Amino acid sequence: MPDYSLNMSIDLTWFKCNMLYSRWAAKNGMGYPEMMVLYGLYAFKCSSQKEIAEHCGIVKQTVNTVVHDLEKHGLIEMTPSKTDKRSRIISLTDAGQAYAMEKIGPLLDTEKQICHQIGSERISSAVETLDLFNVLFERNLNEV
Repeated sequence: MPDYSLNMSIDLTWFKCNMLYSRWAAKNGMGYPEMMVLYGLYAFKCSSQKEIAEHCGIVKQTVNTVVHDLEKHGLIEMTPSKTDKRSRIISLTDAGQAYAMEKIGPLLDTEKQICHQIGSERISSAVETLDLFNVLFERNLNEV
């Protein structure tokens, strides 16, 4: 059997990171998908379901479910796109902005504190390495 220990160590690290974010979401009174949609809207300034799905790594169907729930609670509003009538622009309402700041603001502060503890050089190196991994993985997917 081939030795998969190196790629399994990447997988385990990635999975643990996702698990920690899931725990953070639960500890802060929300599910992982809601946290990621709010993160996409608040931190990344995403304005479509497609952007949220791509930036946050969750499937569009899940994004759609969360977006409709947030809309039902008055936290977002959706308006037709001026350039693509099939698409709708998502924006946080004032209540949604306050809710996202309450829920996602502390997460961003935590991430910033951790990045500061690790140091910008090590963070930059890790980001470069993961970016390269993603580029090569995507290239492999396109070849299959």
